[in-house]
Amino acid sequence: MGEATKKFVFYGTLAALSVFWAEVVSTNVTWAAAHPAFYLAYGLLVVLFIDTLMRYQVREYWYWYLYGALVGLITETYVAKVTFYGAGGDTHRVLGIAPAPILFILLFYHAFLSFMVPAYTAKRILGMPLPIRTRKLYDLVFLATPFFLVIFNGMGLKADPLSLIPGVFISTGILIAWFLTLNKMGDIKDVLLSKKTYKRLLWFTIIAYIIFLLTTTNRKAHNHAPTDFPILPMIGVSLVIFGILYLIHKTVGKGRTPVTELSYSPKNIDWKLMAGWLAFYLVAGLASLPLIWILRSVAMFIWVPIWLAAVAVAAVSFPASLIALMTRLIREKD
Repeated sequence: MGEATKKFVFYGTLAALSVFWAEVVSTNVTWAAAHPAFYLAYGLLVVLFIDTLMRYQVREYWYWYLYGALVGLITETYVAKVTFYGAGGDTHRVLGIAPAPILFILLFYHAFLSFMVPAYTAKRILGMPLPIRTRKLYDLVFLATPFFLVIFNGMGLKADPLSLIPGVFISTGILIAWFLTLNKMGDIKDVLLSKKTYKRLLWFTIIAYIIFLLTTTNRKAHNHAPTDFPILPMIGVSLVIFGILYLIHKTVGKGRTPVTELSYSPKNIDWKLMAGWLAFYLVAGLASLPLIWILRSVAMFIWVPIWLAAVAVAAVSFPASLIALMTRLIREKD
């Protein structure tokens, strides 16, 4: 198997993990791992961001969090348009944007579940050379995953919860297929993208998101057409996104020597841990299905504390991360 193909499988597996955590775990789209569009929406961003973090061996929470927040801001602004209309119909809007969904969905859920948690999974189970500290305490987050699924369903799923099972099994099977392919491909001499490949991928991502902007939306969330978005708020959010990217670009390499080569061996995959986690997810998820009907009657008592805690994390992490990067930028200029 050629090096280019091996690298494609490496990053394809990362993209699959992001799609799985972002869409399947939330039961938003349980079959998402089988749809190419989700790989483009999440995968392109994940590849570009992870490459930078590996190249400069970045461990700081601020960078990891902001990259995750960018995944949320970019996908929900240009693809789903949830930034402007929310995900629950009559969402309260301020200056053309929906602040509550931005705090919870974009700056918390996507920051962690679309980026940081998939990356941790890749490090913990697949042994990928990501600059992340792994601890058994962090593993508790993964053990709580089935209960995320139950709470999301209990909040107002109209369909029979049993209807979720086929999609979840399909996506899980595809994710395992990525793992098996990764295992068979052999060692990779260098997983980092070349400058030429990075630039090409960046331009491809820009073109892909222009197409997403004009052709996609999340009608399930708000029932608005793809091009039905407020122009000035779109410009405002875009400026915020570009500002964050600028801050990261100007500071991420400061004081760091970039890695010129980073190898990976599939021999590092922890199959026992993966099997244990998957078995727990499936058993706990299936065992929790009867609780969904019970949770519907007390959903608000469960959901509100979780929502408030998540919003608090986002409300602190986002400005604190920006301040940390701006402080670093100012110090470098002095």
